[in-house]
Amino acid sequence: MFEGEQHSLRRGPLTAGHTALGVLGADASFDEGDWTPGEDGCPRRPGGLDVSGAGHRSGAGREEGTLKYIILLYGSQRDYDLMAGRSTDHPTLSPGDFAPMYAFMESWNNELVESGEFVDAQGLAAPAHTRRIQLKDGVPVVTDGPYAETQEVLAGYTLVECESFDRATAIAARLANCPYPADAPGEFVVDVRPIHDSSAELEL
Repeated sequence: MFEGEQHSLRRGPLTAGHTALGVLGADASFDEGDWTPGEDGCPRRPGGLDVSGAGHRSGAGREEGTLKYIILLYGSQRDYDLMAGRSTDHPTLSPGDFAPMYAFMESWNNELVESGEFVDAQGLAAPAHTRRIQLKDGVPVVTDGPYAETQEVLAGYTLVECESFDRATAIAARLANCPYPADAPGEFVVDVRPIHDSSAELEL
């Protein structure tokens, strides 16, 4: 059994945001020039974002006796800068230092595909590309990139379909073994939450 109502997994010094960013795949890069505006004005990367870099793959309909769970991964602007080689706080780290992490994430994803538990996975653009909309005096106000450099926000997710909450938690817990440069800062945090198909499933 796994303790804790939140079903969060914590182990330092690995940062969940860093493993989350591995969702982009082993051949991913974080060059600002790779991003182009979409029709909605949000940044897009050619080919889309997923764990393997091979394009979107999703599972079939829900099998009898299985449930869907989302594994939420977090990261900060500092994390993205580290992997892009733009960090001034850790100049000894280079994008190549993260290759083992990308390889681990690709293997983790492929094992889920082979077991039939993989549904979907996506990585998000750096927090600097965020646009936050808030109501002020009844008027929507848009703020660009509102997050502090070290504030961790959602960086990506993996959607799985499996037999139980404990199985989904065990899948997520394997991310604690993801190799990450020892000199990089951070704390490992992953959240696992069930997916509801309808409002009738909500627990009030």
